[in-house]
Amino acid sequence: MIPVLFLMACASSITVGNDTGSGDGGDTDTAGDTGGDTDSGDTDSDSGDTDTGGGVDPDAPTCAIASPADGFAQTYDLAFTFVAAATDPQDGAVPGTRIAWTTSAGGTSLGTGTNITVTLAASGAQTITCTATDADEKTGTDSIVVTSISPVVEIWHPGDGEVREAGSDIPWVGKGNDLEDGALTGDSLGWSSSIDGAFGTGESFYAPLSVGSHVITLTGTDSEGNSSTATLALTIE
Repeated sequence: MIPVLFLMACASSITVGNDTGSGDGGDTDTAGDTGGDTDSGDTDSDSGDTDTGGGVDPDAPTCAIASPADGFAQTYDLAFTFVAAATDPQDGAVPGTRIAWTTSAGGTSLGTGTNITVTLAASGAQTITCTATDADEKTGTDSIVVTSISPVVEIWHPGDGEVREAGSDIPWVGKGNDLEDGALTGDSLGWSSSIDGAFGTGESFYAPLSVGSHVITLTGTDSEGNSSTATLALTIE
């Protein structure tokens, strides 16, 4: 009887060991489940699907303003010269007849060509644009800002750097012009000294100055409040 009990006890022990085994890898297969579900192929990173062109047509011509520089300014009574170069990927150099110039002041056309010289019809800051058009009617543009200064003033007398005698009446002569108003007269022209302050108005008059080294300023102001100045040095001794 003892051997039989011993064998039964051994069998019982072996059976218990099989029921609690933790080595059954088939019941807890995590490698296959996670590896297959995270398929990197599901994330399509094909760069061909992303258009990075930004709307720029590579076949359109380019137009570049060479002169004057952006921010250029001069008086309205002087002509402006605009120079540009335009090229097309297919046609090469764009002819001047297909390069058009405009100004933002009223949207006015200024003409065509690679080089044009014009007097601007409006004063103040304005955007100048050149537009090149190729044989396929595709366009390219460039723009700058220029300023046409108005009004304009000049001191005609006395001359810059002159020396005058103390107590003498000095003749003062100057002029001013405005694109819209024409000639400036009377109170539109104001004279002042760095020592004596304001001492007269108008195009021509006589006035003395105190002893010292003066900077004389003539200021012209138009009907819209725009102004410009001219200066000179004068010594009274």
